[in-house]
Amino acid sequence: GGDAASSGAHIAEVLTELEYSPTNAMAMSLLWEVHVGAASPWAPYIATLPTAADLPTPLLLDADRREALFGHTAVLRLADRRRRGAERSHHALFVENLFRFYASTFDKDAPVWSR
Repeated sequence: GGDAASSGAHIAEVLTELEYSPTNAMAMSLLWEVHVGAASPWAPYIATLPTAADLPTPLLLDADRREALFGHTAVLRLADRRRRGAERSHHALFVENLFRFYASTFDKDAPVWSR
């Protein structure tokens, strides 16, 4: 249990640990397909998986973090926000500066990072 703020804190803490593992990426994808439901092309396969009630512990997390598993919509929302933030950072730090570097090679009067 716990209030929404503590559940959100658990979810954020869990995402920090889950984000980089290929296994956990697959688990997050599975949670997304469960969220999509009958519209998912994987629905017939998902229907054969054990439900939360059949599992002795949550699929991804230990028992005192059950709300993070069963609140998979919130997990996905936070993961998407982190992914979009990472993409923006990558674009700002790498792509734009790389463009400026190459653009400056065609303008001999401009310093490399001046644009």
